[in-house]
Amino acid sequence: MPGWKLNIFGRSLIDFEKEERNSIENPRISLTDEAAIDSLFNLSANSVTHSSALTLSAVWRAVSLLAGTVAYLPIHVYTRDSDNNRGVAREHPVNMLLEDPNPIDTQFKFFENLMTHLLLWGNSYRRIIRDKNYNAVSLETLHPITVKPVMFKGQVYYEIDGEKDSTLSIDMIHVRGFGDGIKGQDPITVARESLEGGMIMMKNSNRLFKNGNISDRYVELPGVWKQDQYNNFKKSFREAYQGWQNGGSIPI
Repeated sequence: MPGWKLNIFGRSLIDFEKEERNSIENPRISLTDEAAIDSLFNLSANSVTHSSALTLSAVWRAVSLLAGTVAYLPIHVYTRDSDNNRGVAREHPVNMLLEDPNPIDTQFKFFENLMTHLLLWGNSYRRIIRDKNYNAVSLETLHPITVKPVMFKGQVYYEIDGEKDSTLSIDMIHVRGFGDGIKGQDPITVARESLEGGMIMMKNSNRLFKNGNISDRYVELPGVWKQDQYNNFKKSFREAYQGWQNGGSIPI
């Protein structure tokens, strides 16, 4: 499909380049960048990531419990005999693929990773690897951050980082989480504010106990200061001791 991205939405890449040059955005931080949210609301860049969210015991336990539970479930292809008795179709190609999905993962690890990606990123991708006869022979695990689903003329294609050609939907197993688009919503991004609150509370309490609990000291200014002297001192003092980063430290 060479060149199909050049005229998507009826606009060329040249049009987008012109818009970018004429943009009124701050060239250092794009308003369409996620980092703009951090800048506008005074948050540290990437303060909440999928890895840092797992440092919260509640997130870790929820993800490990759900992912492990699904991975333990029996997943097979079943068949029925003439007496309507159900049994596992051991020799069925799909059943063999489910039991041995790829050279790296066991069946348990395959589905545990699938659920982990789904719970943390809202999407899970498994590419179907086929032989020369177009038979499925392996299920390749793809990390969610490396895959981008794109809709073009009613067909979904998957762009994969580092690969020139897109993957057709017929060759991709895409498990989507909550959301009504072609891609599930990212739970960590959606719950970012509450997760950051939990991380701040955790770090604050850890630092508080590390510094010997709450300080009972206070500051007394000698003599009479000019307003600018007072403002400068107050500013520097708050920068040194205010906020969860400096909570519990002893003022000097």
